[in-house]
Amino acid sequence: MVNLQPQSREPELSTKNAAKANSVSPRADGAKGKNLQEQSVTSPSPKKSQRPQQPESVRFYTRLWAFVLVVEFVHQVLNIALALWDPSELQAQAASSIEESGQAISESLLNFGVYGSIVLMGLISVLLLGLLATMLYLLNKQHKRAGLARRMLFFFGLYFTFRLVVIFGSSGNPLSEIPEVFYIIDGNLQVLVGVAAVLTLIFGGRNETLDYTGELERMRQMEQELRAEQERRAQKKKEKQAKKQAEREARNSGKSEDAPKAQKISQDAER
Repeated sequence: MVNLQPQSREPELSTKNAAKANSVSPRADGAKGKNLQEQSVTSPSPKKSQRPQQPESVRFYTRLWAFVLVVEFVHQVLNIALALWDPSELQAQAASSIEESGQAISESLLNFGVYGSIVLMGLISVLLLGLLATMLYLLNKQHKRAGLARRMLFFFGLYFTFRLVVIFGSSGNPLSEIPEVFYIIDGNLQVLVGVAAVLTLIFGGRNETLDYTGELERMRQMEQELRAEQERRAQKKKEKQAKKQAEREARNSGKSEDAPKAQKISQDAER
């Protein structure tokens, strides 16, 4: 009897421990589930890009034009600084034009006009660069005016390319007080701008760039409209030809019906 009592208690203890474990495990599972839900809520969702990724040709195109604008701005600033440093060439040109016109003008007024023209030309150049920067921004953002921006940049790319050809035949003023190294630096800047402009013409004319700006889609629409117009005109021409053919057949059939009647009338008249 004494030996049987401990054996009977051991199963009771094991069942109690199992019940406690079962009662604890749902709570633990619930806590884990809550933690997973909180992590899923707090984890940031990846943002979807609203704009499509730029093609490689467009990226090269925009970077080249950004390089062109920066270097051209430095060139314009240096050009203005050199003109203000030694305006003797501009003063000589202004004096010769005034002498040819036969008018007399004071030296102070002449200098004022020369310096004013230098500043005015510099402001115009900076405004043009600002306009080109705006066009580049519109193209980069794929604005609805991106096609117009690309065409305007194309024309200025042609201008910079033409200037690259002209720059090799020009030389600085030998009588100027400005050191020759500044003219060399300015010429190198213009060469860099011209070479980059040639590359912009290449990348700007690719189908990827035209498709990005929407010009290729417009060209396709224009081709479809032109084809539809040609088909409409051809159909209209066919309808006119069919109508004329029907009128001719009607006239011929009317003449064939009137011929026996006329023959009968002539026979009756002879009788």
